[in-house]
Amino acid sequence: MDGIGRGPGPGAQEVRLAVTMVGGVSLAVWMGGVAREISHVVQASRKSNGSGLPQELDQADTIRTCYGELLDLLQVTVSVDVLTGTSAGGINAACLGVAEGFRSTLGDLRDVWLETGSFSELLRDPDEDKPPSVLRGDGVMLKGLDVALNGIA
Repeated sequence: MDGIGRGPGPGAQEVRLAVTMVGGVSLAVWMGGVAREISHVVQASRKSNGSGLPQELDQADTIRTCYGELLDLLQVTVSVDVLTGTSAGGINAACLGVAEGFRSTLGDLRDVWLETGSFSELLRDPDEDKPPSVLRGDGVMLKGLDVALNGIA
């Protein structure tokens, strides 16, 4: 096989995804990984036959190359039509949507969840007088997601 993700040809099939990502803090990192894999498959599907490969591949490039070879073998293209989610799943879906809209990657989404979404970062000081909530969502999570989404875009 030469090239990745040749695109539709005679007998090729198009797989169009509608994805719903569930919420829940414990699933945020896992669903972020699902979003990243979907992103890799779609990116591999977009690659043209003559694009060539860089001399040194990073891990993400290697994954996309493998997906591209699989898509070529199956004569399949993949695209995402609908993304939805609740809570942390909605955030992951939004990140994937931004990445696809800007033809970018999800980059370090896993690290965002591990660092910004950490309870040790989010929990308010129990001695705080009249806290508006148990978690510091606006001060910590919103700021971290703003940085992450701008990085993706």
